[in-house]
Amino acid sequence: MRGRGRLGDAYYARDDPRGPPDWRNIRQTYGDWEITAIKIVRTPVVGIVQKITNWMTRGELDKRLKEINASSLFHLFMILTITNPEDKQETKQVLLEMNARPYATLHFSRDLSDSRDIPSRDGLTLGEFMDAGRMSIGSSFQKYSSADSNCQHFTARMLRANGVLPPDLVRDFIAQDVQDVLKANPNVARVMNLVTDTAKRADILTTGKGMRNS
Repeated sequence: MRGRGRLGDAYYARDDPRGPPDWRNIRQTYGDWEITAIKIVRTPVVGIVQKITNWMTRGELDKRLKEINASSLFHLFMILTITNPEDKQETKQVLLEMNARPYATLHFSRDLSDSRDIPSRDGLTLGEFMDAGRMSIGSSFQKYSSADSNCQHFTARMLRANGVLPPDLVRDFIAQDVQDVLKANPNVARVMNLVTDTAKRADILTTGKGMRNS
């Protein structure tokens, strides 16, 4: 029998299909709040992730980045402004992103200088946005892959599933040349996946997958 509890969940990387605890808690608490603004933000990847990957590939990552005149990988996330249906004057900002697994929070401090604002749809609620994206992405919703299921894919798929992805946003802002580098260099992609998968297991161990906390 497979191990039970958080240790077993972490070892086998078991996920609640509805999402991690923080994702589901935000969905449950603010699901009926309307999305009035959407901001897509791009920031350099946390240095330690890039350094570990570069070290484990014996400098191959930095070499490939230099080939495309890039100094860093970039991380994308979404900031959604939501409005209380009971009090239109009350608003909050929710951060949604894909790290080792999907993450949602109201508490963040990020550099928002490199960003794009896109319009929402009338009446689109946070719950509808989160559910449509999760169901559209399907089985890969909580599975990170540097080549084909990373933060850029996650952001584009969430927006597309809700009909709010501008036609040129992927080409002009979301897509990175480095994705071609990763696809052409499976060793780098494999190491990045290993680093991220380890982080996912650690997150499950510390926060749980959420099924027993429903």
